Amino acid sequence: MAYERNDDLPDISGIFNIDDDMIPSKIIEKPVQRKPVSGTGTAPANSRRKGQRPEPILLQQQTAKEEQRAYQGISSEAHRRTVSKRKEQQKKLFRRRLILFGAAVALVAALVIAIAVWVSIKNRPHVVITPVQRGSFSDTYEANAIIYTEVTDVGESRTYAVFVDNRYDRETSALKTGLAAEIRISDEVTVTGRLVYIRPNEETTSPIVSLLVSLLPDTDYEPSNNTVIMVYLDDADSAPENATVKVFIKTNEQDNVVIVPLSLVQDPDGEPYLWVYKSFGKKLVKTPVELGSRSKDGNVVVTKGVSAGTPIVCEGDFEAMEDGMKVNAEEQSTESGAADAAR
Repeated sequence: MAYERNDDLPDISGIFNIDDDMIPSKIIEKPVQRKPVSGTGTAPANSRRKGQRPEPILLQQQTAKEEQRAYQGISSEAHRRTVSKRKEQQKKLFRRRLILFGAAVALVAALVIAIAVWVSIKNRPHVVITPVQRGSFSDTYEANAIIYTEVTDVGESRTYAVFVDNRYDRETSALKTGLAAEIRISDEVTVTGRLVYIRPNEETTSPIVSLLVSLLPDTDYEPSNNTVIMVYLDDADSAPENATVKVFIKTNEQDNVVIVPLSLVQDPDGEPYLWVYKSFGKKLVKTPVELGSRSKDGNVVVTKGVSAGTPIVCEGDFEAMEDGMKVNAEEQSTESGAADAAR
């Protein structure tokens, strides 16, 4: 296709060695494009005609913004979760520290209490206890006597240990006929016997009382109210006539009774009581008792208040004891108990 030369165009064929056929007959102008209004972000009005799509650059901008918004949303949610998780971890750590602190405080408090209790127990009064015993009880009546031989009307002779008891009372005295006795003639010789006669109202002028007055001048004699006690000797040959001897008569013999040392009874002549040890609570209990017969060897029968096996205090500061007092108790050793029984 040949183009017609336009005279209005300059002649440049000689410059570039261009054929006339290569020169266009007219210059086609490029359509002018309108720039979008700054800040609106939208395409020109003529580019949004019906049926036309937005320019690709606008789609890219919108996609980038949407992606940015989505990323910001995801990032915000992740940040929120991270913060929440961090706070939860801090709470757990705080609770753990609080528990450890509370446990440490409780441990220290328990240790302090344990030490205080240990010191309190260590400083308690110390006592020795022994169980109440049940057994046979007897007392011993002692008197100075003389050997006296009496000849009966039929010519029989009987040898007695004779003495006077001016405090004798038939209703209250422990001396009864038939009681067993021991007569100590000397340190090497002792014979057995039994109480056979109790003669009240003997006068000092009677032969036997006159003999007693002469041989036992320290006896308390009454002019006409002397009670003469006569103990029959089973072995008369061992006792010389008119010899001064010692008589021991067992009185108040009782079997299977509660016996305690009189020294452990507090206020025995008033309102007697014993200090009983209660293992549950480790304390002392003031226990009133009722007393029966007393022996010269220091024992007494308890008729009411305690039973056999009850632990009672046998050593300690009795004056400082109080009802309900906490004490450290130690059982009396067998050797110590045997020694006390021997005494």
